[in-house]
Amino acid sequence: MLGLLGLAMALALQDVLSSLVAGTMLAFQRPFRDGDQIRTADFEGTVEDVTLRAVTMRTFDGVRVFIPNLTVWEEPIVNYTTLGTRRTDLVVGVGYESDLDAVQELLVTSVASREGVLADPAPEAFVKEFGDSSVNFLVLFWHGPHIAEEWSARDAVMRGIKRDFDAAGIEIPLPQRVMSFKHPESADDELLPGKGEPGHASDGQMGR
Repeated sequence: MLGLLGLAMALALQDVLSSLVAGTMLAFQRPFRDGDQIRTADFEGTVEDVTLRAVTMRTFDGVRVFIPNLTVWEEPIVNYTTLGTRRTDLVVGVGYESDLDAVQELLVTSVASREGVLADPAPEAFVKEFGDSSVNFLVLFWHGPHIAEEWSARDAVMRGIKRDFDAAGIEIPLPQRVMSFKHPESADDELLPGKGEPGHASDGQMGR
């Protein structure tokens, strides 16, 4: 009995020590600070506090999460805010009849004029692929690092592109699918007189 109790205490102490060591390493390396927005261990949010035992995070949907330091230390850490800027990629489709050079120029001009989009690095647009019903452009633009800045800039860019496309007569095509149907003769039709089957006379032979 004492042996089992000692083993349980040893395991518990090992977890505590591992968490303390991980907390010390996090404090030494500083992969994030209070106020940074990060993703780790399947959670995304703003760091509120870092102790020797756990990281306190407020997720983007308003939930407070306590993540053990050992879990954070063993998982990849994505820091959204540490570099000061972030890039968003947006795919925009246009009709195959569109002038691609004109579309590219309009996309860059439209995106660059939107609030929240950074001038440096400048926005870019490239032909990405030939889709089923559209030629797809990849639009790249930079903005502030926080999630609110990302969504605000994305909203402004998408609304602006739609308005500028409408003004220029450029269509954003809907997905299209062409379907064909075949109607083979039914079995009943094949058995009707006059179809040339053995044992059935045609109308022209009935009076003979």
